Amino acid sequence: MEISKHSKIIPSFCKSFFWDTEINNIDPQRDFIFVLERLLEFGDDRAIRWVLSWYSDDAIIETVKKSRKLSPKTANFWKNYYGLKEEEVQCLSKSFRKITESFWNS
Repeated sequence: MEISKHSKIIPSFCKSFFWDTEINNIDPQRDFIFVLERLLEFGDDRAIRWVLSWYSDDAIIETVKKSRKLSPKTANFWKNYYGLKEEEVQCLSKSFRKITESFWNS
C-alpha cells in the first residue's frame, strides 16, 4: 500500500496535536497509523486538509478500520466519509464497545 509520496516532515502547524511526543522524531510514513489516529481524532480543519492531501485514501481507510484509539464519534464520521460498513470499523464493533465500557465502568 502506498502511504504517501511526500516528505518525511510533519508540518509545524500540527505540533500541538503531538503534545506528548517530540514531533521531529515522528516519521509520517513509518508512523502513519499513530499520526492518522492523532490527527483524525484531534486535528483541526488545517490538519485534516493536510492529512487528506498527504496520505492516500487506502492509508486513512486502513487506520479507520483497524484503530482502537478513535472515539466512536470520530470513527463514525470517517466511516460515513468513506462509505464503510459499521462492521468493518473495529472500534465500532459491539464486542469492542463492551470491552471498552467494562474497562471504564469497573
